[in-house]
Amino acid sequence: MVLGGVDHDLHHHIYTGDENEDVITRLKKGCPVTFREEVYDEFFSFKHYFELYRVHVLCAGAWLITGVYNLRNPPEFAGKAPGGGALYEGWAHKRLSGYVYVLASLLKGVTASIISWKSQSLGFARWPMIFCGLCAPAAPAES
Repeated sequence: MVLGGVDHDLHHHIYTGDENEDVITRLKKGCPVTFREEVYDEFFSFKHYFELYRVHVLCAGAWLITGVYNLRNPPEFAGKAPGGGALYEGWAHKRLSGYVYVLASLLKGVTASIISWKSQSLGFARWPMIFCGLCAPAAPAES
């Protein structure tokens, strides 16, 4: 699905093709999975709102990377700052990473809700998915 947000034409090439060809021929062409065009159009409908999907995928990637960075690299106490407060090593990177994490989280949640609203294949599941996208970024972090 990430490939669909980065390069729709390549995604279309990989996931569609002649269903009557054998597996080896499809692999040589770079088409390991074969959906008929009608099925592809219905279930991979992001091509109708490609830029929105791209924002969602890139924000989700930034959210995942900064989340892992923040968990693996907590700022360490390095003594007292000249003003009397605590001095932390790596605070600038940590703070910037935290801002990117929050912004990416909000954008991926909002775009997920919009994508759910526009989806042609979700049916009734559209409604829970809309609210899930809006509520997930606002969930409190555990201490």
